[in-house]
Amino acid sequence: MKCSWNTCGRRFADVDVLAKHVDAHYVKTILCAYENCYEAFKSTEKLVKHHRLHEKKGDKLKRSFMPSPPTLVVPPSLDSTTYHPHPHF
Repeated sequence: MKCSWNTCGRRFADVDVLAKHVDAHYVKTILCAYENCYEAFKSTEKLVKHHRLHEKKGDKLKRSFMPSPPTLVVPPSLDSTTYHPHPHF
């Protein structure tokens, strides 16, 4: 399998290795989730290793500013008076 990213063209026998390679072409910024740390990583594996260092030191996570999830509107159930299945012939 060949990487089709721009002019790269590297070849890989394993699809998982190819996928990881293609991911490396993207500039990804995954920020550290701990207070007073502003490091960024390109891979989740490196971020997880970094977070383990914070965990060992007992550091605090940054406060999340993510809004609460939206309220889902569930459509009313169909009761037997509104739903009449028709046989398919």
